[in-house]
Amino acid sequence: MQKALTAIGAFFGGAAILCLLLGAMRSADSGSGSLSIYAVAGLVGGLIGLGAGLGSLRSRRDRRRIARLNRIQAALRRITHLVAEANHSGELVQPVCSYLRQYFGYRHVWLAILDKANQSALMAHEGLQVPIEPLRSGFRDGNLPDCVRRALSHPGPILIAAPCIDCRNCPLAVGCTERSVMTTRLAYRDKTFGVLSVGATSEALIDPRERDLFQAVAQDIAFGLYQLDLKTLRRRTGEALKRSEARFRNLVENALTGIFILQDNKVVYRNPEQKKAFASLPKLFKLQEMRLVHPEDVEKVRHFQRQIKSRKKWVMDIDFRFYPDKPPAKGGEIKWVFCRVSRIEYLGREAFLFYVMDITRARELDHLLRIQDKMASLGRVAAGIAHEIRNPLSGINIYLNTLEKIHERPDCREKVREIIERLQSASGKIETVIRRVIDFSRPTSPKLAPTQINDPIEEALKLCDATLRRSGIRIDRQLSPDLPACQADPQLIEQVMLNLITNAAEAMQQQEGPKAIGVSSSVAGHVLRVSVADSGPGVPCGDEERIFTPFFTTKKVSTGIGLSLSRRIIADHGGTLTVGPSPLGGARFTIELPLKGGHRCET
Repeated sequence: MQKALTAIGAFFGGAAILCLLLGAMRSADSGSGSLSIYAVAGLVGGLIGLGAGLGSLRSRRDRRRIARLNRIQAALRRITHLVAEANHSGELVQPVCSYLRQYFGYRHVWLAILDKANQSALMAHEGLQVPIEPLRSGFRDGNLPDCVRRALSHPGPILIAAPCIDCRNCPLAVGCTERSVMTTRLAYRDKTFGVLSVGATSEALIDPRERDLFQAVAQDIAFGLYQLDLKTLRRRTGEALKRSEARFRNLVENALTGIFILQDNKVVYRNPEQKKAFASLPKLFKLQEMRLVHPEDVEKVRHFQRQIKSRKKWVMDIDFRFYPDKPPAKGGEIKWVFCRVSRIEYLGREAFLFYVMDITRARELDHLLRIQDKMASLGRVAAGIAHEIRNPLSGINIYLNTLEKIHERPDCREKVREIIERLQSASGKIETVIRRVIDFSRPTSPKLAPTQINDPIEEALKLCDATLRRSGIRIDRQLSPDLPACQADPQLIEQVMLNLITNAAEAMQQQEGPKAIGVSSSVAGHVLRVSVADSGPGVPCGDEERIFTPFFTTKKVSTGIGLSLSRRIIADHGGTLTVGPSPLGGARFTIELPLKGGHRCET
């Protein structure tokens, strides 16, 4: 309208001015004029005036547009500064509303940050003539305005030409005098942060450049909110990392285990416990410092070093003895440590984390317990020997006293001969006990040779066959044929089998009902397995290991050496002898022998 009025005024003004000039010129020349000449002059003047007016109008419009662009650029710069300086969205949304209204010329601006349920988490406004609280309540109750609902599902701005008519149900429509409203969602990278709504002129509504500028501003605000989210996430992550590092450092610094990190053959970290208890330990990982390692553990430590350098394993363990202060030649005190090493990344590069525990006291206590156990075993052995020798020795003393009284009487020669025979028998019992003890303490070394394990088993069964039949005991043979040969002493294996079968038969001596002994042989991997099972009462709970202790027995008449000697013989073959429950209901003794060679195992 303003443009049309300006054009009409310029046209008639130019025509009038030109007619007056032309009239003055004609009056000066002849004093008369022509109507047609004035008409042409008026038309030309009008056109000139119209051109001048339109040019002036365009110039003013260009100046206003440049000024608006300058204001918009200033607003965008301020928004950028806000995004860079703000620590949370509350410091961003209200200034943005003020800048949009001040520099963009919008009549009102309101902005809502939404949560995941599309409820208003934060709201700011500028220039509204009505209270914002009804709108806030609508967001909380899920009653979103129509423009907001449409904007959240539409990528571009939502345009409403007559909000007073089209938005009657909106809380902001009360007393609304706006000619148009533009609403768009604030979204960046598929994440919607909220909505932005402004009151604009009708020209802004129909001008695509204005709509594009509004959408660009909304994207900038969304980007700012995205940056704030990232900043908040980084801050929270940093704070969580600091708390985690503090907890980890507290754990490490106060750990009772020595901890240090080795990187590029240098110790880059040591906790206080490591410094206090193992000040020289890191040097042990240099070959030239092997003089501080116990001579018996030098090769073990060197092998451990080679494993570390090979990087074939992520976690490795070792226990060894060393002298932390000075070599043994100078009176150094020995320590025994357990060390676990794991490969880690430290400050972006490979490193090795060492956990070192002083187990010197534990080893000393273990050594004392072993000594006590050996002393207890020695006590049981001595008690067993004394018990075995006491009865025949008492008889010998009685016979000697009797012999002293009657040896010169001629009528007692037969009695003397009988006493001498009894003395010899009692002496033989004592000799047998002593021989068994000697055999247990220094058993004969096995003469290993390739042996079919079923052969000594069959020999033992033949020797026991008659006795087992008289006792009513059934033998179940399950001997696998074609077993591979193993390195063994057939006579010693036969002795062990005889002992196990005899023990099984004696365990069922007082048993009523069916009696059975199962003997089996098989191969499992690189191991030959032989078992002797019975249907007797079994081994009492808790005595599974005690029955292999020298002179321990649950039978009334027994030396308690048989099972100990049998286990020793099997150990000398490089195998094991164990006991467990039997499928027949009693006990099952299992022998396992290696297939690839035998070796002597000290016990």
